[in-house]
Amino acid sequence: MALPQRGAPSRFLERVMLIVERPVNWIVGAPQVNPFYYTGPIAIFLFAVISITGIFLVLFFQVGFDSSYLFISRVEHQPLARIVRAAHRYASDAFVIVSILHALRLLAQNRFRGARWLAWVSGIAMVFPVWLAGVTGYQLIWDERALAITVAFDNILRRGAMSAPNLLAAEGKGNDWIFIMIVLLAHLLLSALIGVAIWVHLARLNRAKWLPENYWLIGLTVVVLGVSIFAPVGMVAKANLQRAPGSFPIDLLYLFYLPAAFDPIFNSTWVWIGLIAFVALCGLLPWLSFRKTASPKIAIDKAQCTGCTLCAVDCPYKAITMEPRTDGRPHKFIAIEHPDLCVACGICIGACDGNAIALGNVSTPTIWNAAMTRLKHAPRAEIVLTCERHAVNGAQKFLSGDANVQVIALPCVGMIYPDLVGRIRQAGARAVRVIGCPPEDCANREGNAWAEGRITRQRLPRLRKQYDDEPIALLWIAPDTFANFWCDRNFFHGQKGSRNFLYIRVLLYLGEDIVEGIT
Repeated sequence: MALPQRGAPSRFLERVMLIVERPVNWIVGAPQVNPFYYTGPIAIFLFAVISITGIFLVLFFQVGFDSSYLFISRVEHQPLARIVRAAHRYASDAFVIVSILHALRLLAQNRFRGARWLAWVSGIAMVFPVWLAGVTGYQLIWDERALAITVAFDNILRRGAMSAPNLLAAEGKGNDWIFIMIVLLAHLLLSALIGVAIWVHLARLNRAKWLPENYWLIGLTVVVLGVSIFAPVGMVAKANLQRAPGSFPIDLLYLFYLPAAFDPIFNSTWVWIGLIAFVALCGLLPWLSFRKTASPKIAIDKAQCTGCTLCAVDCPYKAITMEPRTDGRPHKFIAIEHPDLCVACGICIGACDGNAIALGNVSTPTIWNAAMTRLKHAPRAEIVLTCERHAVNGAQKFLSGDANVQVIALPCVGMIYPDLVGRIRQAGARAVRVIGCPPEDCANREGNAWAEGRITRQRLPRLRKQYDDEPIALLWIAPDTFANFWCDRNFFHGQKGSRNFLYIRVLLYLGEDIVEGIT
């Protein structure tokens, strides 16, 4: 069955990301502790650290050129306050790095088009508030670095309001606190704006994941505290308005523009024009097509809908809602699709007992027909059901199949109705495998989790008990490692007739597989 075709830039970027992630998987030993799979929740955790430590510092902050610098000096001489300040600084840098990785992964997985445009655009819209919040944070210290930032801003604006003579005059009149107060208010408002943008970023998600699991929270807290304790931020010399700023360390994540701003030859205006153009282009990506075919939208056959609510519950993107039924049929509710929110994952198809949902030309009956067609040409073949990411990467060269293994690619394994795998097996398949992405790395957020829950009878709709002893396996592996499993003839050996066989989780790291039977 035809899938939406991904463009070459998307395929190339995902292959690069998978190459980068592969050694990380090997080092950490389990996908549940691969930081690449948790970049979104980790970024929000870091923002929470920034907010909490920032509130602590603001509560005691003093405004004024001398007062602000002396306050930071006292902070550096108090152990607890010094740790808080360092945590604020390091979390701010880590937030930028993790957010960039998060954006790159979404870009590589094509998770920014269609209904996902709001999440993508709100993320891109955070670029300048995050940067400016970091810059104003550095300004509040009023050291030589803060003076350099202020002079650079004044040169860009060409207004002279923040020139050294004007600031010196304000200090002489005792009005220097006004400037610092304005910077402080800007810093706080920008931070609040980032918080609002994060809320908008997640607004269209069902069961939005704000924070990672507890073991991540504990581990990240230990790391942030450890770095903050053993690597204090330190101080830069106090700003002197009567001379040019001296040398100081530069945070390239926030202050990358300073070298160009003070270069007498280089025109920093072009840096800003280029950056603004690049960010604007990134914001427009959802409407710039690299796909050769458009993604279909779900369609619900209202006559077949029983109002069970499972599709609406399982949809990760709020694309289906339940409304009271008014057509006289016996069911209380009816499912209503919202095409503008649909990302074409098809997870709702796997939740539908009545075969009432289709995604373009893909539905439970068409998946069944595809499997029967393959079994007709290759009786007793092993049927592998996999997702688009695997099809684009590791599984692509195996889609034509052979006499032993037949691969069927779907938009997401979450669209597999659980009894379908049992029916395929009893129709003559030697075995059935469902191969999807690792935990927390599904391109559609919850497809692998819902498929696992349904087939292991932990989630409605459940696989029927009559299929308990059938050779059915679930594999959650990185998309570029598909080839390591597709021809593994010993994978099912010795398992037939055992209830343990129903669920086999395989973790793959650089070609090494760990097979664990779970009752």
